[in-house]
Amino acid sequence: MVFLYEPIILYANNLNDFWFDFYTIFPSLLQFFFISFLFISIINLSVFGLSKIIKKPSLFNIYYIALIVVFLIAYIHGNFFSGSLPTLTGDPIIWSDYTVEYIISIIICLVIIVTTIILAIKFKPVRIIKYTTYLTVAIFAMLVISFLSTIFTTDALKEKSIITYATNDNINTYSNDRNFLILLLDAVDSERFYKAVNEMPLYQDTFADFTYYPDTVGAYNLTRDSIPFIFSGKWDRNETDFITYSTDAFDNSPIFDKLQSDGYNMNLYDEDFTWQSRKALNFTNIDSQAKNINQTAFLKQEIKYVLFKYLPYPLKSFSKPDSIDFANTQSSDEKESFAWEDLTYYNNMLENPIELTNQKVFQYIHLEGAHVPYNLDEDFNSIDPESGTYEQKCIVTLKIINTYINRLKEANVYDNSSIIIMADHGVNHTANPNPILYIKGVNEHHAYQASDKAIWYPDLLEAYNELLNNKSSSEVFSNVSDEHRDRIIIQIPFGHEEHMIEWVQTGKAWDQKTLSKTGKEFDL
Repeated sequence: MVFLYEPIILYANNLNDFWFDFYTIFPSLLQFFFISFLFISIINLSVFGLSKIIKKPSLFNIYYIALIVVFLIAYIHGNFFSGSLPTLTGDPIIWSDYTVEYIISIIICLVIIVTTIILAIKFKPVRIIKYTTYLTVAIFAMLVISFLSTIFTTDALKEKSIITYATNDNINTYSNDRNFLILLLDAVDSERFYKAVNEMPLYQDTFADFTYYPDTVGAYNLTRDSIPFIFSGKWDRNETDFITYSTDAFDNSPIFDKLQSDGYNMNLYDEDFTWQSRKALNFTNIDSQAKNINQTAFLKQEIKYVLFKYLPYPLKSFSKPDSIDFANTQSSDEKESFAWEDLTYYNNMLENPIELTNQKVFQYIHLEGAHVPYNLDEDFNSIDPESGTYEQKCIVTLKIINTYINRLKEANVYDNSSIIIMADHGVNHTANPNPILYIKGVNEHHAYQASDKAIWYPDLLEAYNELLNNKSSSEVFSNVSDEHRDRIIIQIPFGHEEHMIEWVQTGKAWDQKTLSKTGKEFDL
């Protein structure tokens, strides 16, 4: 009644008044319940044992009757007298306004005490125990019926949305066993990146052991929708609001489910992603303001509320109900957020060594890549964005990739890593259809190579599985034939996300002459 029934009923009847949801508080409530159950059981057994040792059975009988009195007084006040409780607004309660309630409460307590004493004198302890057993079982049944009725007629079991963010936890941690790594560089167009960097000696060395897929068509022209799609294959066609789409896409990501079932330590580094679900917290580095509850603070508030509701009126003021505040029961353990800027991550790689673990590791890192502003030159010096160029940012991107790969090699975790170097979209058209895609499998060694396959981002989910099954980069996309196929991409005008336009690429991914609208548009 104190640690399970009452706090859950309170939450279920006031869902919008609390920051937490059922799944936040329930583990703590179970702990409180079992600790109190154990504590009370020890006291009961101690009193019973003492009465046996001193051969005074009346000691335990008196103790037992006192417990019954306390229980009945609390039960009646909490369940039949709660309608007359003062409203908790945070303002001081004027107890003198509740004189009638005081009198009724005292009468109830006296009736229960006197009745119990009379019955204790009239009947033998065995019969009292028998009758009170029936009574408490009946009360338990009523509480269970009330509890289930409230739970299933409210949204008490519905998970509340939470705001999640990526921290820097584990960003330098890789596995001695197996790594599955995705490095996503924003807005890196495949054709323009290749033209900017392919003649640099660094290019061939960086992508040795990789297969390049130049004929790759993405799914969206904006990062917002591209990232959830990359991990779910689920299209957003404005059938619902974006938060619902994105959260559902991440929640139902087949690759996330597989990685978790395979025992990977999962990490997602992205400065701006929309995943308002507790499932995001399966990732080691993902945190939330509403992730943790401060158990001590929560216990204090809960006990104050329970005492306020279940104590007789003359004692209610001692529960300090004016100070009940569940808003301040969050744990304050906010961590440093991940930052996507190229220079920030590049310096992190230069300054921090890799740490090794024996657990398998999944890392997805989303960096600025060649995205505006063009504020870095080829040597990572800050420059005026007005004088910078996309090509300079492409060279910066190549050097970041090179440093990333060499770092893995120096730590001896390169060979046991499946690595995907990719972008969320290109930049060469309003539909941005042609992102970079480079792939390396575990223990793969060969000269840099390119594939003619016409890849489309809906193919990625199968490629992930193939890499996890030790396929090489030339063996992935096994279900993609060499035959021509039309590939769809959805354009979302920036700032007008409520309107989507569908395009189709009927030729090579980079060929703007074969890219056209399908005539389909999706409005929210």
